[in-house]
Amino acid sequence: PDWEKWWKNPQQVDHYEFMGKDNVPFHSVVFPACLIGTGEDWTKVTHIIATENMTYEGEKMSKTRNIGVLGNQAKNIGIPSDIWRFYLLYVRPEDTKTDFSWKDLQAKNNIELIYNFENFVNRALKSVYQFYKGIVPEAQPNNADFILMADLTRELRCYHSCLSVNHQRDGLRHILAMTRMGNQYIQDNHTLKLIKADRSLEEQKRGATAIAIAVNIVALVSLALEPYMPETSISIINTINLPILKNIQLPTNFTQLIPAKHTISQPKQLFEEITDEEIEIFKVKFARQPDPAAGKNKKSTNNGKIYVTSDIGGPVDVAEVECLLDLEEGTGL
Repeated sequence: PDWEKWWKNPQQVDHYEFMGKDNVPFHSVVFPACLIGTGEDWTKVTHIIATENMTYEGEKMSKTRNIGVLGNQAKNIGIPSDIWRFYLLYVRPEDTKTDFSWKDLQAKNNIELIYNFENFVNRALKSVYQFYKGIVPEAQPNNADFILMADLTRELRCYHSCLSVNHQRDGLRHILAMTRMGNQYIQDNHTLKLIKADRSLEEQKRGATAIAIAVNIVALVSLALEPYMPETSISIINTINLPILKNIQLPTNFTQLIPAKHTISQPKQLFEEITDEEIEIFKVKFARQPDPAAGKNKKSTNNGKIYVTSDIGGPVDVAEVECLLDLEEGTGL
């Protein structure tokens, strides 16, 4: 069977597992021991990538206590899956705990994605579509351009390095660093002014070079983005009209992927702004809900411990119950 190519092939399979740190003992000791106990040659975990905890608006996430947003809830509130992927990876608790905040989600969407990322992609692609009829102009790079390419190569190599050691959060930030560099490059070269017809021939050549280089930065960024935001990545690749990008490996150096005279399509809007009104709705919708049974229980103390007498039995130690709930969530039982 096909599944045995993965699960009974330890010599040829690297098995990566991603989890919260509380689950490490089970997946590193208990489950592998169970596999060994069968006497069969199972593929066992080779890499465990564990994270710290993420809180929700300052509180510990808990399904039993109605704190946080569940996957099926996130799917149904109108925020695209790529945005969820982006934000949760941006604040991924790789080395220290982090906090999920609706206002921070809004800021990362509106500033990092729209103002930074989409602004750069659209400035580059819309310029080609509007001023060059969708045909990528020829580039004649100067020394400043080669310096930019070297800086982009450094970011690409840092990106590759981060993903090779499973630092997904930092890899994403190197992508955003490249789009910031692209925005600054267009700004510094006054590109949108130089490409206009009333400029001198030399100025127009300089503007065309900047646009051609910017389009190639877009191509590289779209490839780097694929593990994080696959729908956005494929949307950009389709706009560039270069299906070959879907099947090539992201280079470690700045590379011209989009040649001169290549034709692109009309750029599309990539992201929607998240408004203050929407954020307030989400905060109310997912506010912590009180336990309806809490008022039916009677509290008492004995030797400094707090007990609750429930409708179904005798006194229960509150601290022990909370420990059991935490254990249940940590182990996934």
